Amino acid sequence: MQINFFAIKLEFDKFQINTEQYSPERLAELRNKFNNTHSFFKNGSNLYISNKDGEEDIDIGNPTEVSVFGEHEITASLIKHIFFRTFKDRFPNYTPIDFYPFRFFSRQDKDDIIYTSLPDNLKNKIAYKKLIEVQLRLINIGGRPQFGFIINIKRNWIFKKTCEELHNEGFDIVGLEVLKMEDLPGLKGILAPDEEFIGIVREIKGHKAIVDTNEGRLEFPLSNLSIRKTKYNIGAYLSFFISEPKSQEILQIIESKRSEIYNAQNLYTEIGKIASSIFNHKEGHNNPSPILFQNKDGFCFTVDTQMCAISNSILLKAPTFIFDYSATKTESTSPDKGLTNFGPYDSINFEPKSINILCICLK
Repeated sequence: MQINFFAIKLEFDKFQINTEQYSPERLAELRNKFNNTHSFFKNGSNLYISNKDGEEDIDIGNPTEVSVFGEHEITASLIKHIFFRTFKDRFPNYTPIDFYPFRFFSRQDKDDIIYTSLPDNLKNKIAYKKLIEVQLRLINIGGRPQFGFIINIKRNWIFKKTCEELHNEGFDIVGLEVLKMEDLPGLKGILAPDEEFIGIVREIKGHKAIVDTNEGRLEFPLSNLSIRKTKYNIGAYLSFFISEPKSQEILQIIESKRSEIYNAQNLYTEIGKIASSIFNHKEGHNNPSPILFQNKDGFCFTVDTQMCAISNSILLKAPTFIFDYSATKTESTSPDKGLTNFGPYDSINFEPKSINILCICLK
């Protein structure tokens, strides 16, 4: 059996990393000065520093020795940061939407199910695209700990119009759920803006929206809001912009493709290609070489592009179905055949004979 787990190869049991006492002020100071070249993360009361691209003579903190698996949380944080920075260096045109789980959208038009069905002025502004998710995991294989990346593929909506643009177009956003978009400090252009669901628009006043939130009715600039990326919201906008029949046609395309895009064999093939692209050098397709993920402090690793194969298994025997209390009426091939021959299992030991069932459903 193969699982979508790609093992990380570490050639050492211990490593050195610089550290100093953590404080929010010190973290902000270091990120302000060195965020382009260094990574900083907190663990316990300590601040850990990883020099990815800075000058080697930059002296921050004091070196300390860390056990790879004995202090696995520190190791995991370091792997995540080195992976993130290496990805950004190799693929500068991609803007991840999350640091962890690390998620990014495919940039290929073929990975947008509705691309060819949209008018040109909506292409790449609205899309239903492949979303790639990479998560770090520490698992146990054969009694030994093993770091590795899990790759998953999903499909999500992309909607790149602000509520200000929609309002100027004449689209009514009153009654729709909205998100507040905000660039994270120091991460503009590095990560996509953070999107937070805040509530439902109740009124438009000039360039601001009055929104029902958990904290009451609040005002937000329309330029900082986007409609929530739901089938209903996007379907409503498509109906407004291109017509109701065309909107329904586009939504139906997505439904008709679900069995194809989530087919196990298709996912297996796609995940393998993504792993090769992320963890191998682009050149040399016939004999690809692994990327060396590393910082300037000596921490480095490569990633196996073959899915992890699990060999331990157990043999499951076909069950025997029993249809009476004394176990004399049995059927080993089919429960339907047993029901036909013997009727349902019933015993004086089981009460009550009549049961009440409560079903709770959506409205």
